[in-house]
This record gives sequence, structure tokens and C-alpha cells, in this order.
Amino acid sequence: EAGERVAGAQLMLWPLEGEGTLGGCNAQTDQEGAAHLMIAQEGKYRLTASHPEFGMSAHELELTPGHAGRLDVRLERGVPCAGLARLAAGTSRPADPVVLTIRREDGNVYFAQTQVSFEADEAPFSFVGLSPGRYLVSALIADRWEPEIVLEVQQWGSTTLELVLGLPAPEPPR
Repeated sequence: EAGERVAGAQLMLWPLEGEGTLGGCNAQTDQEGAAHLMIAQEGKYRLTASHPEFGMSAHELELTPGHAGRLDVRLERGVPCAGLARLAAGTSRPADPVVLTIRREDGNVYFAQTQVSFEADEAPFSFVGLSPGRYLVSALIADRWEPEIVLEVQQWGSTTLELVLGLPAPEPPR
């Protein structure tokens, strides 16, 4: 509900392009809805927070090492985005859950991640917190990343999206 703290939200903090050579860090909010992130290099960063039920949020921050700061993040549900992930013909059903990661097509900004388990050749999925636009979905199946799939989210959302996993990578443009 509005204003309530959310346990289990995933936080990722990454330097903006050209803002440093060190990677980012991540954390998960505790039962109190709090998390602590430590950085080693000052600069401009992007913080994303996401939760499978409560949505996501993204912020740009300027950080200085050694100085504690506090940021209250409000998760936004965005448009509903759900559907079925299907396995291409000839693709074996994964024994373990498959990790789906989604990011905007116009940049490497991570938006959300979810796990799906396949019953036969399909598995339901949903993402919350997405705004309308084009996204790239990556699937991690048995320690192997599948080719990215383009997903278009309309302003009104969709509950009939379909992702087909296990297809060969598209040919690069000539």
C-alpha cells in the first residue's frame, strides 16, 4: 500500500556511462524495508529498485564515498505486463527455474527480473513497474544466456505477451 515499507525489493546501483571504472553493487531490502549500499568511487549512479508485486523505480544520484545518505524510494506499478514464456520446438524443458531479466531497448538500464518454472513447454510470467516502450528480455537457462527478445509494452499494458525461448540468435545485419 502507499507509503508502506517493502521487504524483499531488489536494489541495483550502477555508475552512469563514463562515470567510473568500478562496477555497481546490489542489495535486497530487509523485513523493515531498508537496505544499505556501499560504494568505493564517487560519481553519478543509477539506482533501480524492483519488486515482483509492487513495481519498480529508477533514480539518478550523485554519490561521495564515506558520506552516508538516505533515499526513500517509491515503487510504481506501471502498466500490467504478463503472458507466457514458451519453449521453441526441440528445446528441452529446464529442470531449474529460468531467470528472465528485462531492460529498456535504448540502454543497459536494468528494470526487473523474475523467475519462471516450466510445466510442459510453457510458463506464466509477469513484470510490474514498466512504463510503455520497447524492452529487451534475456533468459538465463541452465547457466546459458539465450538471445535477447524484443518486447513492446503498450500504454494500456498487456496480459497476452508471448516469449519464445530456445530460438537461434538472429543473423547480424550486413
